[in-house]
Amino acid sequence: MRELLQIAGALAGLVALVWRVCDELAKARFLRVSLSVKAPVDGWLLIETGLTHRGWRRRRISNALILVGPADESPVTTANLLLASAFPAMQDIASTDDLEWITAPLVRDERCVLLAPFYYSEKGWIADETLSYTFACDMERFMPGRAYAVRFFLFGGKRLHRSTQDCFVIPEEPALAPAARPLIMQRSEA
Repeated sequence: MRELLQIAGALAGLVALVWRVCDELAKARFLRVSLSVKAPVDGWLLIETGLTHRGWRRRRISNALILVGPADESPVTTANLLLASAFPAMQDIASTDDLEWITAPLVRDERCVLLAPFYYSEKGWIADETLSYTFACDMERFMPGRAYAVRFFLFGGKRLHRSTQDCFVIPEEPALAPAARPLIMQRSEA
């Protein structure tokens, strides 16, 4: 009887070890992205992005961007409207996978693409760390009372992109912002 208990204990320990190894390997495979839009402050929207990679293997980040547009519009439609204004002869993109090649900010009416070079230029590779990046965007660009979607896209090598989304609504009576203020300000943390 005692030998049966020892064998059962050894098997339970082996199962726990295999479970733990599989859990560690799973952490190495996945990048976790986060996005949060804060309430307007002095005419600015604060868009906070985050990236967590708990694995021990390095991962390459090739591009990271924010796409802002009306909430009732698909991200592909928003991107096509922005690209059509910047590159009239270009054909429409078919999916959000095609956003990876955008390398300059695009702004039109109430839509914009904002680049996050901190993730792919300043860092490039990520392993066992958490990064965050905050944008400040002038809220006068957006119509009061309308819902807008903010989408964070992260591209890495030959794998499919990661993305997440948040939304915001500009209050009906926004605080007036100085006219000489730039469209975008950026702050990053490592």
